[in-house]
Amino acid sequence: MNRPTRRINVLLAVIAVLVLARAGLAQEVPWNIYVDTESNSVCDLVNAANVELVVLSDNGPLAIITGPDVILTQTFVDDDSFVFFDGDSAGFIDFAEDGDGFRTLWWITFSGTAAYVDPFTGEPSDSGLFPDEFVGVPCDACLLWDDPFVCGGTVVDSDLDGIEDPFDFCPETPFGQPVDVFGCACSELDSDLDGVVDCDDVCPNTPLLSDVDDDGCACLAIDSDFDGVDDCDDDCPGTPFGALVNFVGCACSQIPACDCLQDHDLDGVGDCDDFCPDTPLGAITDLDGCACFEIDSDGDDVDDCDDECPGTPFDEPADAHGCACSQVLECACRLDQDGDGVNDCDDDCPNTPLGTDVGADGCPPDLIINPGPVFITCGSLNSMTLGMGLLSLCGMRLLTRRRWRSGTLPD
Repeated sequence: MNRPTRRINVLLAVIAVLVLARAGLAQEVPWNIYVDTESNSVCDLVNAANVELVVLSDNGPLAIITGPDVILTQTFVDDDSFVFFDGDSAGFIDFAEDGDGFRTLWWITFSGTAAYVDPFTGEPSDSGLFPDEFVGVPCDACLLWDDPFVCGGTVVDSDLDGIEDPFDFCPETPFGQPVDVFGCACSELDSDLDGVVDCDDVCPNTPLLSDVDDDGCACLAIDSDFDGVDDCDDDCPGTPFGALVNFVGCACSQIPACDCLQDHDLDGVGDCDDFCPDTPLGAITDLDGCACFEIDSDGDDVDDCDDECPGTPFDEPADAHGCACSQVLECACRLDQDGDGVNDCDDDCPNTPLGTDVGADGCPPDLIINPGPVFITCGSLNSMTLGMGLLSLCGMRLLTRRRWRSGTLPD
């Protein structure tokens, strides 16, 4: 400890001589126990600048217990805790705050400083040091007793909370307060480190470093008007109970021009400015309150999310990707002019009537490909053949590659 001249070996040797000279014997417990009315601390150990002492309960003198036991026979402590030496007033025994912030028991001079005990005569003097200049000051005499067996198994519980001092994490618990297994009352704990003790903390699990109110609650954990919007984000505290509010916690009755500040689809754009008032929740929108799947900026019937060619000219047809011929290389391979689901590059029947079922080649299933040229004469044609437009002039070689699957063309 940093206490001046404390436990100096020379001092102990001198005290040992005093023991022989005075024939002082190890005193027996009990000794006087003091209760601090201000903090409910309980101490039996009196601190001086260079020694620790106890007040013997049977005859009232002070006894040094640092090292060999020495009874200061010239001293006497009366019922009002005043100390006398050789019949003269020499200060008093009282609680004072030490350098660790604990209230412990001291022999204090009338100037408020700690007494110093002369190792040869036991005579007190003024150390010139105040109690709060000492750290690591004990309060329990048994902890310093030179012969621990003399304590006789005495259980020391300085704050009388049911937890023995060696196991008590809060040795100065106010008297009568319930404590946990570590000897701490809720008035001494701040589990979430928000500056509000657990007894008074309405929000005991506040995130670290959050700003809190007097109840220990951060604004994120509070909804004072019960409108579903926490106080951090609530622009209208005090909303009437049960009123519908917007995303900033405001009801119509609290906002001028209410309709323009409502946002029913919660996309961040007020209803007055929202061109898409029913955007699904969570969709990303532009300044007009519209998601890309709700917009077709170039009017090509392909929404902006799926449009690979924004800005398609108004008078040009576009494919399923939103692209017109003027916007795409190899345009024909991207178009399907007869709308049968087969692009023009792969469509062997590019003028199939709309709605006709076709195969992968874009042709009706009743047609098959004839890989060679077909020669026919005028006399061999019938109405079905003519109806299909299979020839333009009789007797000429036809370049068509089609014939009816149900019959063959005659020679």
